[in-house]
Amino acid sequence: MRLDDNMNELFDNLKGDFDIEDPKDGHQQRFFDKLKGLDENSTAGEEEEIKVRRLNWKKPFLIAASFVIVFGLYFGLQNTNTEADLAEVSPEMQQTEIYFTSLINEELEKIEGTVDERTQQIFDDAKEQLKLLESDYSLLSQDIIDNGADRRIISAMISNLKNRIELLENVLEQIEAVKNLNNFENENTII
Repeated sequence: MRLDDNMNELFDNLKGDFDIEDPKDGHQQRFFDKLKGLDENSTAGEEEEIKVRRLNWKKPFLIAASFVIVFGLYFGLQNTNTEADLAEVSPEMQQTEIYFTSLINEELEKIEGTVDERTQQIFDDAKEQLKLLESDYSLLSQDIIDNGADRRIISAMISNLKNRIELLENVLEQIEAVKNLNNFENENTII
């Protein structure tokens, strides 16, 4: 009972220091009004907290939903391929397309390396013709989608790729001829 003794001793020592007067009139009402105000403020604070919590839950769900929509659209649009190429017909056709595409790219690199201001017009015309051949190839690709892998369509696609290579080879020959003609004229001028 040592704790009780300490408490009793403390109160005995503080006996004359306690405020024992009655509070002023209306004290109790003012006290309750303050409590009521604190209660209203704390309730409003709790409502704000609840709103914040709802917003915190709502925002991640909205972000996740937008990601789902974006990925769904991306994969949905990617799977609806509007153009087929030879690679989709068979593995052999894929090899054929890779071969011709690499030849076309090699020829383009050769031509781009030799083009100067005298031969730029020839190269620009060749690019226009290549665009036409590529648009024809796109139409043939659409035919494969619409009608299936018909041999005539596949043959036309391969012919299109061959025509591109022949076009680029002819352009390279024309560019070399123009350069040789200029070199010949320069030699005659020097002599």
